[in-house]
Amino acid sequence: MKHFFSRSAIITSLACVGIVSVFFTTQNFFPYIQKVNATELAFTSILRFGDSNNDVLRLQQFLNQDSGTRVASFGPGSSGYETDYFGPATRRAVIKFQEKYAVEVLHPVGLTSGSGFVGSFTLAKINSLVSSKKTAVSPTVTYPPISIIPRVDSVNPNRVRRGEVVTVRGENFLASGNTVRLRYGLIEARFQNVASVDGKTMEFVFIPPDVLTMSKEEIQSLPQNIYDDLLRPVEALGGSIEDIVNPYRGIKSETQLASIMTKNGRHFDSLYDEFYVTVENKNGRGHSNGPILAGLRKLPFDEKTLSKKTLLGPIMSSLQSVVAPSVYAQGITLGGYNSGIIMYCTCGGGFLTFMTDISGGGGTGLYHFAAGYIPTVGTGLVAAPQLGFYRQNGGSCSIYVGTACTSITSNAPQNPWGAAL
Repeated sequence: MKHFFSRSAIITSLACVGIVSVFFTTQNFFPYIQKVNATELAFTSILRFGDSNNDVLRLQQFLNQDSGTRVASFGPGSSGYETDYFGPATRRAVIKFQEKYAVEVLHPVGLTSGSGFVGSFTLAKINSLVSSKKTAVSPTVTYPPISIIPRVDSVNPNRVRRGEVVTVRGENFLASGNTVRLRYGLIEARFQNVASVDGKTMEFVFIPPDVLTMSKEEIQSLPQNIYDDLLRPVEALGGSIEDIVNPYRGIKSETQLASIMTKNGRHFDSLYDEFYVTVENKNGRGHSNGPILAGLRKLPFDEKTLSKKTLLGPIMSSLQSVVAPSVYAQGITLGGYNSGIIMYCTCGGGFLTFMTDISGGGGTGLYHFAAGYIPTVGTGLVAAPQLGFYRQNGGSCSIYVGTACTSITSNAPQNPWGAAL
């Protein structure tokens, strides 16, 4: 297992204090306020950037009791206006707290600066202060209750193809204005204005995302050694760069592809992308606990279209403002630069990307992100900046060339891994 990016950054990132990752967001505002008394101020769960729950609300209330660790002086996050969202202001306040009590929180694990991650040592110090003070905290604002945040429990069916209807089950969906997001790695599909009749179920028609991959010119502009690593196994089967930028050449049907994959020891089912499901509305967002929906990716010979029957009835309202599914990728050199998706692994699951380790730590190279992959810290999308571990040559991207499948060896991200959008 290798450190991805600088060793000092990784050391600072781990241990009991927590994981440092480079994140940003546009705001720290989710107005979910409750009254809390002293007996409720016992913290047992770790907290990190991006969390949204009642413990974050109570953490902000605790931090605001000390002027030196105040989350905000006014507005969201300030005393009496605490929120349930762990954003940049909360992270800064936690860092102040950790550095104020560095002897007990940081020094035991060899750290000199705070991480903003509320791990075991930070929790222990907070709870010791709570126990000694027994101070009641009573914000004045008491609306709306946190229970209105959407919750995602399951989907049915959990394996779908283009044009099939997916039912999302959970809680706190609105009659209209819900957005369903299907995510993994650099891939995301969004379906907007999805309706719910009962607040517990929603339906949308699955459309596989149009994933933007690299052009021939972009691939040729990669470092020569990376380009050679890509082309070597392809050329060994008599192929060329065209097999990467124009996949499945010569294949006319799904049946034909499935037969070729079977003969090469692969399974057609691996072409189903595994998505985490998020539901968002004006009251907040809720995520599935893992990848719960497998959707067949878009194939060049897939000509199946949505039938009129599919679009009839209540599902129609959920499609009136559907945003065309698209891939989201950004490259910001604050740790590691991600090139975006080079190619889908056309004979197997996941996709291949190229990442540059700007710290010079040896992490530069090809990376295979398996289907269903999501960071353990930060946003759900894998996009630069990034920080974490990797396994050198621990990944394998299986691709179709001619009438055979071959593999491109690559690195593989390994948790803990952080990413930001």
